[in-house]
Amino acid sequence: MKIAPKINIQKVNEHSLHIDNIIREFPDSKFSNFNLKWFEIIQRIDNVNILIHDLYKDFNLINTELSKDAIENAYLKTPLFYKQKFLTEQIIYWIRKTLDEIIAMIYVLEYLKIKKEYPTHIKIESIGHLIGSKEFLINIKTNHLDFLKIINNISNTYKHSFFNSEIHNYIGELDPLVFSYGFKNNNLEKEMMFTTYKLEEIIIALNKLLGDLIIYIKQI
Repeated sequence: MKIAPKINIQKVNEHSLHIDNIIREFPDSKFSNFNLKWFEIIQRIDNVNILIHDLYKDFNLINTELSKDAIENAYLKTPLFYKQKFLTEQIIYWIRKTLDEIIAMIYVLEYLKIKKEYPTHIKIESIGHLIGSKEFLINIKTNHLDFLKIINNISNTYKHSFFNSEIHNYIGELDPLVFSYGFKNNNLEKEMMFTTYKLEEIIIALNKLLGDLIIYIKQI
């Protein structure tokens, strides 16, 4: 039986909305309520961890004999295959959204620290912007570039690929896997993109990145 990994957002108190879970004293801002933003991130990660737990629970069911009758066994498991894909896409989406928001938060906090005022335009607000930047979060980007590209590419494939439905019944044999499939710009004459990653390894890499991002936010 596979045990579900958990995303670690470094909660101090088990109650998501407890003030101790705020990672630093955020400045008062007419731009955004940073405490509310962080509480939302914490609650989102709590819910993503539930999705991960559900995905692993169903994965274990798929690898369990649910009926002695082969036809009934297959029938009972059939809905779980698409559910694996559906849950995986949700997990990746919320991971991507969370990283985008933390990147945007850091941009605002750094702008305030340097300019002594808030920006009117958040110019770096996503993983894609971070990857394309030459001066923003250089050390974090250097240390986590491969993972950032993985999340960026998978989430973009899920969002844009017309062909991703072709992996409807793909499932890992030994572990829950993250599959993505498509062609650049949905053009069959361009490079085909097919990727497979262990979800557990994605969560491990994510936790390392979140740890570094939280340290960075505390130091701004």
